[in-house]
Amino acid sequence: KQWYQRRVAITAGGTECVIGGTGWWKYEFCFMRHIKQFHMEKTGKKTEVLLGVWDEAAHTNHVAETQQDVGNAKTYLDLYFFRGSVCDQTGVPRQTKVRLRCSKSGNVQAITMFLEEPSVCKYHFTAESALFCGLVGVAEGIPRISDLDGLIEQL
Repeated sequence: KQWYQRRVAITAGGTECVIGGTGWWKYEFCFMRHIKQFHMEKTGKKTEVLLGVWDEAAHTNHVAETQQDVGNAKTYLDLYFFRGSVCDQTGVPRQTKVRLRCSKSGNVQAITMFLEEPSVCKYHFTAESALFCGLVGVAEGIPRISDLDGLIEQL
């Protein structure tokens, strides 16, 4: 249990980012910090696109204004990230809905990630892992960075 709490604290505290993805674009997700998309050239040059940054107030306002359900406390939690890089096609900053989904695989070492773009420069990013089950299960409403220690202790 102590190892699991430490792993969740590192990931959920944003001190460790999760990097993954297949194909041209890879993804960097830092819980309660940011989400990025990047590509590494063979020359070592990195092309990076900021898909959104965490802002608790913006998330809270978006959920209230749109009356979005932030999740089923047993299976997933949705977080909204705003103020990404300005989109060339729309002229407005990118934004991303991040869904943390509990995986029943039992393997807290594995994280499956994928990104969809349902409309231009508006993304849905899903990260699924057994690592999130405890956090998703005890998070009620909108998580706050100050609440993380308490949530992790409940795991």
